[in-house]
Amino acid sequence: MEESNVSSSEELFYFCFYCAHVRKELVYTVVSFEDSSFMCTLCRKWFRSGYQTKKLTSPHRCDDCGEWFASSLEVKYHSEDHFGVGSYRCSTCQRTFANYSLLEWHTKQRDVIQEMRCFKCVKHFLAKVCPGMYRYLVSRFLVYCKECSSGLNYMEYMTL
Repeated sequence: MEESNVSSSEELFYFCFYCAHVRKELVYTVVSFEDSSFMCTLCRKWFRSGYQTKKLTSPHRCDDCGEWFASSLEVKYHSEDHFGVGSYRCSTCQRTFANYSLLEWHTKQRDVIQEMRCFKCVKHFLAKVCPGMYRYLVSRFLVYCKECSSGLNYMEYMTL
């Protein structure tokens, strides 16, 4: 695939449709190219149509995985997750947290019922899922309804 040249004086960030939905940047420009491809800043996959933005709203990035965060404190807590440091663990996704208030926030976010769309059958369904796990599943196109799931899943399916 041919990589398009971008002026070095202006750094542009490119996102596929799925990652742009997850990031929720304030200002995007829709881009589509026939003769070149761009790599998504988040999932690192190549695409020809998607979104671009000149500035990311969250300036702090994890050196280990490249994930973006709104503050340096969030990066610190996140980087501790890479090494399993933390006294508090989520019983659902097994993620560890440096302090109880972060685990409490994580649990409250998990208890929110979300409407999702299955990547296999494109059916809408309701489920509860840990926030970080949801981003992980979406970035790898692994969000499946109960019928399409292979069994091992970090979602709690809800009925209408």
